[in-house]
Amino acid sequence: MMKYSGVILLLLLVVAAAYSYDKMSEPPRVLANGTGLDERNIRLAIQKAQSIAEQQPQLDSLQQRMSVVQKSSNAFEVYTNLISLPRKEVKIVQPVAEPIRPKLPTRYNYTLTMVYIAADDKYAVINGEFSREGGVLSSGAKVLNISKGKVKVVRRGIVQTVKLKGS
Repeated sequence: MMKYSGVILLLLLVVAAAYSYDKMSEPPRVLANGTGLDERNIRLAIQKAQSIAEQQPQLDSLQQRMSVVQKSSNAFEVYTNLISLPRKEVKIVQPVAEPIRPKLPTRYNYTLTMVYIAADDKYAVINGEFSREGGVLSSGAKVLNISKGKVKVVRRGIVQTVKLKGS
């Protein structure tokens, strides 16, 4: 089969050339009006003209938008070339003082006035407020532990042990 492939290729080439020669030898169609356009081509030309006329308002709107974009891009071109901007001296200003940072307290003031320890529950009066072990005071402090003569509280991460006066 391979030895005939060149012959088959040559035969296909001859057939294609003959077909194209027949198409080229046909005389062009000329209508009575002498334009060389047949009826189908005239209909297509009319449809194209109508579609262009229908699309004209959209094209005008698009052209107006394009001009606005072009004007705005021209306005921005003035500032895009940073090399051509005039140089200004930069003054480095030293801060007058260190910024003021609020200091967190290391201790809160609590007054323990009473401790009561029962077999199944523990109570304390801190800053005039009655609280159980695990309770939260109005100041936001949580009562961690109540033991004889002292209470351990925590507020904002600061753990304090408050002792009874006189103990």
